[in-house]
Amino acid sequence: AIIVLSFISITSWGGFFVYQKYFQNQNNEYFLISLDTPEEKISGETTDITILYSNPTNIPIASLTIDLNVPSGFLINNFSKEPTDPEKLIWQIGTLPANSNDSITISGIWLASVPSQTPIQAYANFRPSNFNSEFEKIATAYITTDKSALSIKLEGDEEGTPGEINNYTITLTNDSNFTWQNAQITLDLPDGFYLENSEPPLTSHDGEPPVWTIDSIESKEITEIKFSGSFAGDIEDFQYFTANLYLIKGREKIQLAEAQTFTDIVPSGANIKLVANGNSDIATVNPDDKLRVALSYTNTSDTEIDDAKLLLDFQSNESLPINWSDASLDGGVITRDGIIWNPDTIGIIQSQESKLLNLVFPIDFGINDGDTFKLVASATYNNTTIKSSPITIKINSDISLKAEARYYNQQGEKLGNGPLPPIVGESTTYKIYWRLDNSIHDLENIIVKATLPPTAQWSQQKSTDLGDISFNQETNEVTWKIKNLPSESSDITASFAVTITPEDNDINSFVKLLSSTKLTATDTETNAQLTSATNSLTTDLITDEYAQDKGLVQSAD
Repeated sequence: AIIVLSFISITSWGGFFVYQKYFQNQNNEYFLISLDTPEEKISGETTDITILYSNPTNIPIASLTIDLNVPSGFLINNFSKEPTDPEKLIWQIGTLPANSNDSITISGIWLASVPSQTPIQAYANFRPSNFNSEFEKIATAYITTDKSALSIKLEGDEEGTPGEINNYTITLTNDSNFTWQNAQITLDLPDGFYLENSEPPLTSHDGEPPVWTIDSIESKEITEIKFSGSFAGDIEDFQYFTANLYLIKGREKIQLAEAQTFTDIVPSGANIKLVANGNSDIATVNPDDKLRVALSYTNTSDTEIDDAKLLLDFQSNESLPINWSDASLDGGVITRDGIIWNPDTIGIIQSQESKLLNLVFPIDFGINDGDTFKLVASATYNNTTIKSSPITIKINSDISLKAEARYYNQQGEKLGNGPLPPIVGESTTYKIYWRLDNSIHDLENIIVKATLPPTAQWSQQKSTDLGDISFNQETNEVTWKIKNLPSESSDITASFAVTITPEDNDINSFVKLLSSTKLTATDTETNAQLTSATNSLTTDLITDEYAQDKGLVQSAD
């Protein structure tokens, strides 16, 4: 019996080891797959990607499928073995004999961002002939791309002065045997540079960063883009231009190369600057406020200037939200070109002397007005024109906050409780309303706050159209929070109740119900922090027609 059991045990363990070895074989040796690719490649050159696969065992592979993942920028020209599904790059190989190997080579144009390291993966699903289940193997390779066969160079004037025309050239060179299609060049301009001419014309719209689109660049072709412009009068020192070259393939934007140049701007004989509401690049203003502009013109030459003519240009494709009749122009004259100050108005400007103009423009925003415009000042003297750096003016959203206390609604129905007028020693409850109206832009992070005075108690009965309202018993603070408030929102309301119990020293006086209500919010377009505030509320219910003259505390007698 012992011998039989030993035999069974040995047989069982032997079978286990055979199965284990067999199972390991199928994972590690039954099928091999790898990728043969160049480690480094130039974007735009011809590339071969080869899938190597083999069956190193004595057992045939009953079924085999290979799936290849390549970047969308790889433009395939041909295959050594046609895929079953050319769109998804899937090969249904079928059987693979024992001790055999094969390969698939895919040839095409390698297009990838520069610099980049791009993965390529081959997935194999296979089933050995003595198995009923399928197994998977994955091969991965990386191609490093640090150069493009389509190159870009940017050259221009090494030195210039404000107001002087400077010329620049972008050169594209195609060193490949491949015709590039849908190339795009973007240009990052230094602050204060005015792009005035371009050949070929820009494909971008006014107000957008400069962009050129080249339909095709033939093999070995050289293409040039020329542009020119001038610098603002307040610009000096080294100013850098950066051109970026992209290939547009469907929705994908592949960066190929970058080029940079600079121009050393030497100060000219004059300088002109603009400041609007304390800012020199982007200024915001509320729709019922005033835009205050300071225009400074300085003679930095060694001689006097007696022929200076200044112009303030308002640039917008829409109506300007300005009340011109109430504007303060400091001697300027409104013309079709903008506001002009003639030499007679400016007078003689001595060497190193400045002329400062202080201007005020009341903002009167209407439904058809634009909410953004630009200001550019220019000075013409001695047959030379210089410009200021532009200032973008953004109109903030029009947020309105109202706070009122009521005892009756508009129909005369009671909202409150207790005696009216209030009586010493007796409790009277009032309803507090906060109302918001918003137009022009969406707002976010809206917070409305007020504090209950010692004379008032929180009485719940809270409700909101939007957001949440809460009361902090430690600070006596009421807070209404709204995460987002769309533009064109009107009569958004929150309400709550407060109760007072007057004392003898309150007789013949109004009792305070709520402190000043304050609002803060962020304009999602201008990023400005908007604020608003109301007066405090008392038992003098000036907006409640049914409670008029019933706010003074009466004696209990």
